[in-house]
Amino acid sequence: MDIRLNKEIYTKIKQDVFYSEGYIDINTDYFINKIEQGIAHPSNNNNKTYVKGFMTAWDYFIQDEEFIKIFLKLINKLEYDSSLKDSFAHGWTLKECWGIKEIKGCSTSKHNHASSVFSGIIYLNDVDHDLIFDQLNIKLTPKKGKFAFFSGNLDHFTERNLTDSNKYAIVFNSFSSIADYVK
Repeated sequence: MDIRLNKEIYTKIKQDVFYSEGYIDINTDYFINKIEQGIAHPSNNNNKTYVKGFMTAWDYFIQDEEFIKIFLKLINKLEYDSSLKDSFAHGWTLKECWGIKEIKGCSTSKHNHASSVFSGIIYLNDVDHDLIFDQLNIKLTPKKGKFAFFSGNLDHFTERNLTDSNKYAIVFNSFSSIADYVK
């Protein structure tokens, strides 16, 4: 069988993206304890994804009432007080929500969440282990309660955690509307 490639393109294209960060009050002890339980559970994703460390199941916090309260507060803030407010006309639906723990030597490989309209992260502790968005030249340093919302198509990664501190975070993806969720 003869196979020929007729065309192959490798190029960069411009695309619209957003990035927003801030702080929120959060009960970090509750969520760190839940992450520890989730990474010990057989459904964990430890070292199975781009997170080269510890990770709960993808849907671990989807039904968690404490997380839902925080998520809704974040959405309200973005919906009414940010330049993204027009993007919220059709509403948002939480798609996935998981916890991560990266100890010394752990990292996250470069990736994106292109199947989601937006993604987000909420840090549960202070640690010198930046999340890097090289397309935007941004390094997000984890601080307790610090969060970022960003376009799902933005590449991001971490280098290896060189500190003796564990990094804990909650990460989530969203659809833009209930109609997307039903598909």
